[in-house]
Amino acid sequence: MNVEIICPLYNAETYLTDLHQSLLKQENVDILNIHYVLTRSVDQSENILRNLNHCTFHIIEKKDFSHSLTRENAAFASKADILTFITQDIKIYRTDWLYNLIQPIMANECAAAYSRQICDDPKSIEKYIREVNYPAESKIKSKKDISKSGLNTFFFSDVSSAIKREVFIQMNGYDHKDFKFNEDMYFAYKLITNGYQIKYCADSEVVH
Repeated sequence: MNVEIICPLYNAETYLTDLHQSLLKQENVDILNIHYVLTRSVDQSENILRNLNHCTFHIIEKKDFSHSLTRENAAFASKADILTFITQDIKIYRTDWLYNLIQPIMANECAAAYSRQICDDPKSIEKYIREVNYPAESKIKSKKDISKSGLNTFFFSDVSSAIKREVFIQMNGYDHKDFKFNEDMYFAYKLITNGYQIKYCADSEVVH
């Protein structure tokens, strides 16, 4: 199964080169495309994109950006088997990040998966929050977990996530709704309540 990586960008010049290089270093995966959606910026993001290899991009106006619709539009245009959503500010040090994220989907364990997020600042309160929300053990979540875990069953993050494209299309993405935040958990809710499973992949690590 091949994969398309979709990454919204805005004033991303300090992240973009290193991020792209880390994507190109991923091993044992068939990356059909890396697609960036650049909200028109005031820095050098566009010039950097024009000089990157092995990717595509398009530009949208600031008024047209939407956490849900921007991702949805790119996903609906994709031809890949698996969609991977990331944000511009993650750091990827492991070359097996993507393989470990999409492997459960390829193995039909789940329809969607998300990565472990690690905070690299030992003095930040975010480090504790990350450790609570992103533990060291992987877990598959399904409809049967709702009675025990409640809303936590639908915890999911587009900071680094993967979804089988045919399921995304079948579920009508984010239903063409303009979400200011939590578009990822909205989709997770739809998946879980319709009988699909989601996997939290502790061995797919990003620093965020």
